[in-house]
Amino acid sequence: MYEDKRANRYSLKIADMELNETVIPINYNGETKEKMPLTVIDDMTTKFETKEDFKKFLMDLGYDYGYVFIEYRAKGERHIIDAAYGPGLIAKESSFREKELNRGKEEPKRSENIILLGYELIDIERHNKPLWSHLQKYMWKDLKAAISTYNHMLDIEAEPRYILEYQYDIMNYLGDYTVFRKIVLGIDEFYKKEYNEDIVEKNIKQKVMKKGR
Repeated sequence: MYEDKRANRYSLKIADMELNETVIPINYNGETKEKMPLTVIDDMTTKFETKEDFKKFLMDLGYDYGYVFIEYRAKGERHIIDAAYGPGLIAKESSFREKELNRGKEEPKRSENIILLGYELIDIERHNKPLWSHLQKYMWKDLKAAISTYNHMLDIEAEPRYILEYQYDIMNYLGDYTVFRKIVLGIDEFYKKEYNEDIVEKNIKQKVMKKGR
């Protein structure tokens, strides 16, 4: 049986309008924890259809209104990332990984979700330049190069073995959950309607991000 050796370094938190931050504990493997793997948090928050549904749930539990985020530390520095909500690739992938680990298997690096995102990025690079440009800040240069080269190989009708080599590289890079997650949220951000944005929450978020540097 595979032993889960992932680092428990992610915390789900909420910051109120006074910038007071509170950790939201999650039940994980029969224990209530404040730090856990990222997929555990995503598997929980994506059970809620929208961010507003989750905030209402938290307020019903007695938490103050505010900005919900995920915090982790790397090389001594604090990093803040947005929580994920609702159905979609993050919900499917986080749930899939947790189920596999709970079965005693190794954390999977290949899945239908990884493949779907890979082919979506291939299509975006070719047909949606504004979105491709937006996603540059969310992707490693090696992944960007692999996608662009894959499309070039198709255009010049290269030998299948060369095309498959770059296809493998794309899926391999996306097998890193943090990379996968960042790109999916980047695509969501591109299509987000600004008029639906919560101005108060946005203000809290800006202050928390500034405080976290």
